[in-house]
Amino acid sequence: MGLLKRTAKQACALALVLLVLIAPASALETDQYYGWDRPLADSGAGLNAKINFELRAALAEVNAEDAGRGTECREVIDVIKARYTKFIFQKIELWAARTAVLERIPGTRQEELDYRKNWIYRGIAWYDLGRLAPPSPTLEVAGVRLGTDKLSHFFSEGHFYLDWYETARANGASVAEAEELAVRRGVALEMTVLGGVISGVASPGDLEANYQGLLWFVKLCEGEQPDLVRTEAGWQLREPFDLRPYISPEWDESYAPNVVTPGRWVRVKPAIVAHCAELDVPAVRARREAYAKRDTETFTEKVLAQMIQAGQIDDPANYGIERVCADSPLQHANRAPAGAESSE
Repeated sequence: MGLLKRTAKQACALALVLLVLIAPASALETDQYYGWDRPLADSGAGLNAKINFELRAALAEVNAEDAGRGTECREVIDVIKARYTKFIFQKIELWAARTAVLERIPGTRQEELDYRKNWIYRGIAWYDLGRLAPPSPTLEVAGVRLGTDKLSHFFSEGHFYLDWYETARANGASVAEAEELAVRRGVALEMTVLGGVISGVASPGDLEANYQGLLWFVKLCEGEQPDLVRTEAGWQLREPFDLRPYISPEWDESYAPNVVTPGRWVRVKPAIVAHCAELDVPAVRARREAYAKRDTETFTEKVLAQMIQAGQIDDPANYGIERVCADSPLQHANRAPAGAESSE
């Protein structure tokens, strides 16, 4: 049974209820192919300023009572997390998708309407659950294009990972074992409620952002020099937060392709084929070459590779633009990739 179908029946009802509740709040999927060849200003400084502002506000909240002396570090993390998140869709993503501080694609109301008409998921059926939430715009940080949804994954799902990690550690798991357990549970969540069932899309980029969020949360309180320190004045950050070291090419879904359910793939694949000629656009080619130079196998990718080898999940490479364009001309666009099933 394929990656996105394994638990679909069990999760479908829950996913529908969740989508009805949360669809108006924010975005589900993103498309880095849209505006692929357009310049985009770096948003790193603006994002860091916002994140650090919220960090300072969270610590001020903790320190308002007894300089935080009665608050343990793990409790501080929960206060921090609440500054960026709310039920399902997250404050930080809503801010990034709306603020005038950051340059985005799409960047205007009119362009948002065009985005909805022309992004790669435009062809899914009118009754498809994935159509009920607006798409996530693209930012650029440290030379990487990413959807604003990755911020939600970093702070919210990263916190899920932290809970799973800490439980595993308390039960005797090593750091590596606890991290792997968190990633595997994250895969299950991405392939059902947070991705596969609602939108029909499962994103390795989302999983990478989740894991990087875990690393940051762990670093806040653990290690020889944790980022949070208790002083006479209360809890303080050792140094300002910087998102850029956590970002990698895997956050760009045009570079780290998504797995798409077969029923949706027959509609999404032609939209990706339409971008094949853009692989030769100098700006696109230069960005992908820069990604390849800095790309390494991440911990998340190692776990995914094990699951692919075991036949537990589909290989995302089958859905990448290079593989898709090798299948051109367009009349072959509806052929499912190797290993994909013929129906949902």
